[in-house]
Amino acid sequence: MNQFIRIKNIVMIMLCVAVIMMAAGYVVLSMQLDNLKQQKSSFAVSFINAKKISSIKGGTKEPIGELKIDKTGKVIGMNFVLYEVHDEIDYEITVKNSGTMSASIMDLLVTPDFTDNTIMKTYSPISMQVSSIGGRILEPGEETTVKLSVFYSNTESESTMKKISGKIGLLAESAEE
Repeated sequence: MNQFIRIKNIVMIMLCVAVIMMAAGYVVLSMQLDNLKQQKSSFAVSFINAKKISSIKGGTKEPIGELKIDKTGKVIGMNFVLYEVHDEIDYEITVKNSGTMSASIMDLLVTPDFTDNTIMKTYSPISMQVSSIGGRILEPGEETTVKLSVFYSNTESESTMKKISGKIGLLAESAEE
């Protein structure tokens, strides 16, 4: 009889512990669901880094480039000085989705617009290429890179120092409906 009471007490203790653990699990789960419910979605796509990856000297002086991201992270200011024919400078620009929503990169707006022939003639012999990331979807926390190259093209005229300034703007929208 004593053995029976002992087993009965062990079973009751195990059931009490199970009920207490289920109650604690319910409390933790309900708190996490409440936090998810109150969490607001945010949209934040921006330039986070611009670093020089290479520089080629066409003569004795190395070309100079400066890229500066503004406070909003949506615009990069550019300043370049190229000294001689065959000077080239390349940058890698990182774009990050720091928000909680998926984002679609619409386009990168570059000024001066080196895809326009009239503008290209104005800045000749300098040319600029920016890799396209238009249409790319960035999930929250995801990054992508853009390559920017500035060249002092081969010309028949004498090499002289050329300066060019401009901006790159980031145009993005929410990919979620």
